Formats: sequence, structure tokens, C-alpha cells
Amino acid sequence: IEECKDYIAKNLRKPFKVGEIAPAIGVNRSYLARKFSETEGITIQQYVMKERCRHAANLLKFSKYPISIISEYFCFSSQSHFGRQFKEIYGMTPKEYRLQNRLVESYDKEEKIRLK
Repeated sequence: IEECKDYIAKNLRKPFKVGEIAPAIGVNRSYLARKFSETEGITIQQYVMKERCRHAANLLKFSKYPISIISEYFCFSSQSHFGRQFKEIYGMTPKEYRLQNRLVESYDKEEKIRLK
């Protein structure tokens, strides 16, 4: 399971199919799927989506990158697909999340105050 998670972590920004993980780590595909679900309580696909959204949330919070770029960066098929998946996990759209959690602006303001 940890090897599976490591594979996912290393490939979050690459398009890959869940079916590629088992051969890459040297185990049977159905065995991995069953064991992963038993251990984590979610499917591998759900885990991948959660991880991509978690990392995207971090960029929404700490960067000024447009949502479209963040969506593309984490290999979502479209910005609307990203928005649906993100909302399912966080209960709000990426834009709403950014507005509520953004830390970049506060750093910018602090920096401007220090420069005066």
C-alpha cells in the first residue's frame, strides 16, 4: 500500500491510469485494488483524486496561478472536471476555496508595509 502511495505521489502531475500502478510496483492488479480499499477505505482512484485536489488546494492557497493552470498541472481532463471533483471533496469550488483560504495576499500586504 505504501509503495502504491509512493507511486501516486511521484506521478501526481503526470497522466496515468490506475491499472499502471500494480505492474509498476510488482503486484497483481486486483490484489492491490482489494488490499488498498480494505486498508484505506477508498478506492485507488478516489485516493488519487483526493491527493490531486489536496495538492491543488495548496496551490490555490499559496500561489496566484490561475485555476485553469492548476487544473492542467494536476492532469484533470478539464477545468470543469477539476471543479466538480474539488467541490465533492472540499464542499466548495476552487474559486470559493481560494477566496476563503488565500494567504498570498496577506504576504503581499506585509511585504508592502515593510518596504515603506
